[in-house]
This record gives sequence, C-alpha cells and structure tokens, in this order.
Amino acid sequence: RRFTLSTLRDYGMGKRTIEDKITEECSVLTRTIETYAGKPFDVTTILSAAVSNIIVCILLGKRYEYEDAVFLRLLKIVNENLQLSGSPAALLYNFFPKLGSLLNASRKISKNEK
Repeated sequence: RRFTLSTLRDYGMGKRTIEDKITEECSVLTRTIETYAGKPFDVTTILSAAVSNIIVCILLGKRYEYEDAVFLRLLKIVNENLQLSGSPAALLYNFFPKLGSLLNASRKISKNEK
C-alpha cells in the first residue's frame, strides 16, 4: 500500500496537475461528441481513447488525437487482448499450457504482443 501511494504521488496524485489533465481531456471529449450534432455514433472508441489519453498523459506527458492511426491500433490491440484473456480458450491455456498450439487465443495474444 505504501509503495502504491508513493508511486502515485510521484506521478502527481493529489496535485492539481492530474485534475487539469482530466479537465482538458473532458473538454476535448465534449468537443468531439458535439461534432456528431445529435447523430447516433459508437461511443466505445471515443471513451476508450479519452481514458487512455488521461493515463498516457499522466505517465508520458503526451496525449494523442482520437484519429491518430497508431493510437487507434494500440487501443484495438489492448481491447482485443483483454477480451481474449477472459475467453474460455485463454482460461484453458492457463490451466493446460500444452494445449497452446491448439488454441487460437494464445496465438493471437502472442501476435499482438509483438
């Protein structure tokens, strides 16, 4: 617990900077949503990008545009790996690693790691 709190403090927890970064990202998110002018759209990618941008901004001091191809590809890979890691195939692989060659999920996760 002590380690976690000291590490988070090093990254600015409890300081005004994190709040400023979150506020800035919220205003970008709001402007992006307003561009749809009441038309239906999928919020999944935009919300994932906003949350990821806050984390990246705290850790790296940089934010990405929502249309950035590299950023969108990384979001897709992370999302895919999260879905695969909870799949029945991945759970089987965790219990029986020798089945890895038979399971598509482990190959796909390994490919995404590269």
